[in-house]
Amino acid sequence: MINIVLCSYKGGHYIEEQRKSILEQKTSEEFRLYEYDDEIRQSGSATLNFLNAINEVPKADYYMLSDQDDIWHDDKIAKLSKFIKENDDGRPLLAFSDAVVVNNSLEPISRSFVRYQNLSPERMSFNRLLLQNQVTGAACIFNDALRSILLSHSIPKHAAVHDHWIALTASAFGKIIYLDETLYDYRQHGNNLLGAKKADIVQETAERIGSDGQRKAESGYKALFSQAEEFLEIFRDELSPEKIDACEHFIKIPGLNKSEKIRTILKYGFTYNNSYRTLGELIFI
Repeated sequence: MINIVLCSYKGGHYIEEQRKSILEQKTSEEFRLYEYDDEIRQSGSATLNFLNAINEVPKADYYMLSDQDDIWHDDKIAKLSKFIKENDDGRPLLAFSDAVVVNNSLEPISRSFVRYQNLSPERMSFNRLLLQNQVTGAACIFNDALRSILLSHSIPKHAAVHDHWIALTASAFGKIIYLDETLYDYRQHGNNLLGAKKADIVQETAERIGSDGQRKAESGYKALFSQAEEFLEIFRDELSPEKIDACEHFIKIPGLNKSEKIRTILKYGFTYNNSYRTLGELIFI
């Protein structure tokens, strides 16, 4: 059994298409769709809506997450469920796929979400995930062993994004695997809460220059440090000594001088998946 969690907020314009694409999947897998509308629930954010929903759905073998405005390819459940079952040894496991980036009219913008954002799905170490998430919630499926860990503690107050928190948990206590296939259309439009953004060294550098860019960068890093601090607080008794050490050193970065920050970042591998982003981190963090 697979439980699918669809979270929405004012999603009337797109949600029916998404619901249809899920319910018309070509699969022999038994699945159930659970919808959580945050206009009614008033969780306060998409992150909390998803994390609360994951807690509330009934127990199943596997769980998938759905945004309100994507379109699933008709083989998404079949391919992701087959992939995770082939790799499931009972430990916490998260699997995810690629997607096609499309516009409002479902016309392709990019044939690969991963390449569009210049992500590196193979770089899933816990230390790197503290800084940069590589997992998109709508692309993933995870087993009940991972959900059990998520349920064993209270909902975090400082999770940067729900999929980042889930990926950190999977990396800390199990593993993350990647299926290099595009299994859904990620709809990019002006109302996305967390839109896809094409990786571009010139644009990213320009956005960091100036007070607005600097404030945005600082706010983003602050959210990551708060998330790591709460992750350590919640899971300290279960984490390995190496992961506790990584969290503690990551959290200390804001209080270090510039040379100490650079040494810590490089020593512990708190780096982005490419050199120019890491260089920007060393300059602006």
